[in-house]
Amino acid sequence: MIFVFIVMLFGLWTVFRTLNFFVRERFLPRERQILIVFCISTVQFLISSHISNSYFGMWSLALFPILAAKITFTVLTFIREKRFKDTFSQFLDDIIIEMRAGQSFRSSLSKANEKTEPFVQQKIRKVIEMIRFSIPINETQEPFIGSILEEFRRIDENSHNSLQRLLSFRHKLRVESDYRRRSGQAVLQIRAQAGVLIVLYFATALFVFTQLSIDKIGIEILLSFLLFFIGTAIVFMYGRGYKWKV
Repeated sequence: MIFVFIVMLFGLWTVFRTLNFFVRERFLPRERQILIVFCISTVQFLISSHISNSYFGMWSLALFPILAAKITFTVLTFIREKRFKDTFSQFLDDIIIEMRAGQSFRSSLSKANEKTEPFVQQKIRKVIEMIRFSIPINETQEPFIGSILEEFRRIDENSHNSLQRLLSFRHKLRVESDYRRRSGQAVLQIRAQAGVLIVLYFATALFVFTQLSIDKIGIEILLSFLLFFIGTAIVFMYGRGYKWKV
């Protein structure tokens, strides 16, 4: 029992450190960090009451929080990137207004950035620094940020038609955004069906955990999780690679 408790603490410590990173990067507020830790610890307690000193079950207590933190990070990253793309059009509008008022491109960039949300300011500030100091684009740079940086550099280097290039860039992003929205509707049904299957799978797994000892079905559960993960990944990869016909 003491070993189980130590394993639980190790898992919670990993989650807490990961969530601290989320808070520093402004992925989520401090209050939500405490709520997530509470929810994970509650699930850990429910699992620990059914493991019966199982080797598989004890390590599940350690791996579950790490997996939960990874999933949380992926979801929060996706949500934040979507918000960034949604608000970037308004950011371009603010730059255009400043430039029409007689400001230079760099000055307009800085002033428009002051009106954005904190996490957007952080990203744009890095772009401004890379333009100012001619820092090359990193290969690990996010594709959307990379395209922004490349276009902003061209605008900065061609000051005689910077406003026109900025207007063209805004139009291009709006067309792409509309295309993504319409193509996303084509794969929404696939993702909805996958979501229903995920809920049913975990509901069934929870029922099995409450009815049977993990000591007897540890290998079967491991194999089941592996096959389920592979199948879900294939479904979402197919959905992401689906080409909307125009």
